[in-house]
Amino acid sequence: MPLYEILAISKAQLHQKLTADLLKLSATSVLSNGGAVKSFQRLNTDVKLPFRMRKDKVYHTHGSYWQMHFISNPVVANNLVSTLKTDARILRVNIVKVAEKLDQLVQSKEKTKRYI
Repeated sequence: MPLYEILAISKAQLHQKLTADLLKLSATSVLSNGGAVKSFQRLNTDVKLPFRMRKDKVYHTHGSYWQMHFISNPVVANNLVSTLKTDARILRVNIVKVAEKLDQLVQSKEKTKRYI
């Protein structure tokens, strides 16, 4: 199964419980369909956006960035993105396929160099 990365921008000044629910929704949708979540990372919290973004007829100038790495099939990844795009707490979401297989990320012993 491919390794994916989701980068999302959520609304600024969300309560910590709402942010936790958003991350839990993302993780459970992957895990319930046979995938695996590799990591979550909060990149920036309540920062000024590069340009104003419109969501649900409201303009936003500040947002919070977060990132999620997960392993899943393409159907589950597309369903997760469509779910996040319809969520009112998310301003923008983007998905990238990092690797087709896990072997593409890990280098073999012959290719690695050892420095002493």
